[in-house]
Amino acid sequence: MYYVMTCLSPAQGYLATLDYDDSADPDFLRSWMSGDRFDVPPPTPLVLTRETAPDTVLAELWQSPVTLMSKRLHAALLAAGVSNLDIYPAEIHDPAQGVVHDDYVAFNLIGRIAAADSLRRHDDVLISAPEISAARVDGALMFRLAEAVNTIVVHDSVKQAIEAAGIDTLTFIDPADWTG
Repeated sequence: MYYVMTCLSPAQGYLATLDYDDSADPDFLRSWMSGDRFDVPPPTPLVLTRETAPDTVLAELWQSPVTLMSKRLHAALLAAGVSNLDIYPAEIHDPAQGVVHDDYVAFNLIGRIAAADSLRRHDDVLISAPEISAARVDGALMFRLAEAVNTIVVHDSVKQAIEAAGIDTLTFIDPADWTG
């Protein structure tokens, strides 16, 4: 069984918005969601700035402006056997509180798999749930769905490892219930 993994706003508050100034990046047009390895690594540590807004919380996972996860999520993924992540040190600067959070890593999830048996698109936007083909996935534990690269798909064993690590802020959606 596979799930779409995402991080939705919590019941109380909102996910903090992060800003990334890519002007120091030699490849400022890089895509963090392409599934391809970077030819030129990003500068490290990647520095993101938490935008000041009331009632916001830091998350386990962001997909924008760069893909970013907590170190504890990264540890859970490694423990689950996920091996297709390129990791880069990252910091979240919080100017309002005068704090630097260094317990995050930027990540590049390597690999896209065309695993959807069926889906429907409109104006190049996925509008109906994919049916993940286990035969096409060929045992991958975590990957980007080639038909919609903003979609991170994880195997049930990865979901279980994340939950066993005490991470309860991610949402795992059955692909039959997902649209993106």
